[in-house]
Amino acid sequence: MLVEHFPEVVDYNFTAKMEENLDEIAEGKLKWQPVIKEFYEPFSKQLSNKMETVQKNGLEKVTSEKCPNCNKNLVEKFGRFGKFLACSGFPECKFTKPIIDKNISAGGNLQKSQEKCPKCNKNLAIKESRFGPFLACEGYPKCKYTKNLEIKSEVKCPNCKGDLVQKRTRRGKVFWGCANYPKCKTAFWQEPTRQKCPKCDSLMLKDRFGKIKCSQCKE
Repeated sequence: MLVEHFPEVVDYNFTAKMEENLDEIAEGKLKWQPVIKEFYEPFSKQLSNKMETVQKNGLEKVTSEKCPNCNKNLVEKFGRFGKFLACSGFPECKFTKPIIDKNISAGGNLQKSQEKCPKCNKNLAIKESRFGPFLACEGYPKCKYTKNLEIKSEVKCPNCKGDLVQKRTRRGKVFWGCANYPKCKTAFWQEPTRQKCPKCDSLMLKDRFGKIKCSQCKE
């Protein structure tokens, strides 16, 4: 859909030039306002037009799960923080829920994990923030323990063969680190892929623009 309706945005030359501009902004060589204005003004107009004309058929997947409010099927949709489930009866029914890892089960009105709070031994519940889902003690506000949810990748750690999982810093920035931390402190700011570098056999990483680079020789 992006290639068909927004070809200039996913064009490699555009993303490469934008990445260069962002680097120069970070180094203080460019002002960010003109760079963003040059991109955003035409993009905003095009986006508004496409929101009215582009059909969403095929982008939303109907699931077998039923809405607890009206018994209609729930549909997978995309939001600011990733996939979520919404009632197919929208806008009459506005029920939504986050899509949680299959190893986490639901219970009561809260999504509950299989973990216990290390401070008070109550269940950890899944909650939503602007950075996505996280675990919090259901004993809140008496117990304020929280923990980031880790999303497992399909790539193994190159140093200890543990799982590489998606994590977040305290400021919400995403990175990929070894699940065996602190024994293994392997971490990458960019998403690891299954590809290996043809020169040094290191992991290849995917940047925010989809460009693949070696984690070691940066090629």
